[in-house]
Amino acid sequence: MPYNASVKKNTSKTAWPRWTLWGGVALVAVIIIVVVVSLVTRHNQAVSAALTPTVILPAEMNVDDAFFLFGEKSVLFVDVRPAYAWKAYHIDASVSIPVEELSKRLNEIHKTDTVIIVDAVGGEPGQQASSILKQAGYQKVTMMLGGIQSWIEKRYPLDGTAPY
Repeated sequence: MPYNASVKKNTSKTAWPRWTLWGGVALVAVIIIVVVVSLVTRHNQAVSAALTPTVILPAEMNVDDAFFLFGEKSVLFVDVRPAYAWKAYHIDASVSIPVEELSKRLNEIHKTDTVIIVDAVGGEPGQQASSILKQAGYQKVTMMLGGIQSWIEKRYPLDGTAPY
């Protein structure tokens, strides 16, 4: 049969509407974005967990830094002055455990708490209490420099009547 140029073969395929093409491209793009965001988030969490050290406190902390932590749930102010001194005035929500009794009363302090030792002026009793706690396995222990005297001078919250 001779070739007839006027007869065209039906070679056209059914064309997909353009919106389906762009919809498919958009769907693939969304899937790629979700996967990338998921991977980046997991990576950041892993890096953060690996790089976040156990909280290491300095052996001593100034009164302003201690006040910054005041009121936090996991922070405990332990006043190691004699009980009569604590009864006269003390930092709000602090606990009284005189240094002489500390070894016997360790069960009153959670090992997960951040412990801020408070004595009269940031001296020997506070250092002794800090040493007792560290030897007992407490890792987050610091002593407030200047003791309760520096807290009073800054006029931070007290319970009782301070000797202003």
